Amino acid sequence: MEKHLINPDGLWKPSILTQVITTTGGTTVHISGQPAYDETGAVVAPGDLAAQIEKALSNVEVALRSVNADWTNVVKMVSYIVGYEPSNRTLLTEIRNRFFTTPPPTTTLIGIEALAMPGVLFEVDVTAVID
Repeated sequence: MEKHLINPDGLWKPSILTQVITTTGGTTVHISGQPAYDETGAVVAPGDLAAQIEKALSNVEVALRSVNADWTNVVKMVSYIVGYEPSNRTLLTEIRNRFFTTPPPTTTLIGIEALAMPGVLFEVDVTAVID
């Protein structure tokens, strides 16, 4: 897969991510929203946003490995935070950057009122492209 990162004129040019990604070749992989669930479906670290971000991203990593992919293959990431506050963005960025060894993909962050299960504060879904 070949990936092109684009920050076109006329749009804000963030220093840590890109506004547009194009890919050529490969297979598109859609990974459903991953909350901080363990293998039994139990919520991990209820009330602890940092621990839940870490677990949810670890779950994404497991899903990526299941299709022989890793974080370099991710082209879109959508994150949902219950009761969002601006400081949550800094926390998410700090933890997310531990997973990415390349520039992060196109990214959307949405503050919401609730997720599917009580105690879940964070969920993330990703799209990846693999060769």
